[in-house]
Amino acid sequence: MKRSISHGLFDHIIRCNSAHEIWRTLDGLFNKKDEARLQILENELANTTQGNLSISEYFLKIKNLCSEISLLNPEEAISEARIGRIIIRGLKREYIPYVTSIQGWVQQPSLEEFENLLSSQESLAKQMTSVSIKEGEGSALMARQKFVKNKGNRNSSLAHMTKATPVRVEYMVSLLTLPPIKRFSNAIGVAKLGISKDFAESNYERAM
Repeated sequence: MKRSISHGLFDHIIRCNSAHEIWRTLDGLFNKKDEARLQILENELANTTQGNLSISEYFLKIKNLCSEISLLNPEEAISEARIGRIIIRGLKREYIPYVTSIQGWVQQPSLEEFENLLSSQESLAKQMTSVSIKEGEGSALMARQKFVKNKGNRNSSLAHMTKATPVRVEYMVSLLTLPPIKRFSNAIGVAKLGISKDFAESNYERAM
């Protein structure tokens, strides 16, 4: 027996006086380890939520934890109904209205059917998000095209105005470099008071 038992376990049974006492000691050691593992699994199950997991990944994780817990504690095996409640508790909030509507059905779906329903809802949400992104990109493109068109119209209008008064072209262009207040006063001087080009240019140099 000494050859078939590890050194760590042999230290626990070296003082046993009978085979019955040995088996009882070993049973206690292994059951103690199972209790520790069971506690770890139950804590993990209690803290598990969907987070960034897909529906299929989340279902698989919960079912694996419940299966292992049931193996360690067959007297309190986790039922399918309880697994469903655990899954609902950790779902993303976006699925709760849909789950609530399902819970109102007369015939409740099995766990597998429930997973399929939620997976379909997940796929639909992804499709809607994709369509929204494409529509947003289209609106942005139209806005850019409109901006370019309007900019071209403004440039055409400026070219038309300056073409009618070639003497003032140089001065009008120089106005664009002035601060708004000085630009306005200089433009008024040329357009409405009829001041000479020489006076306008000297006034421009003082403003700069």
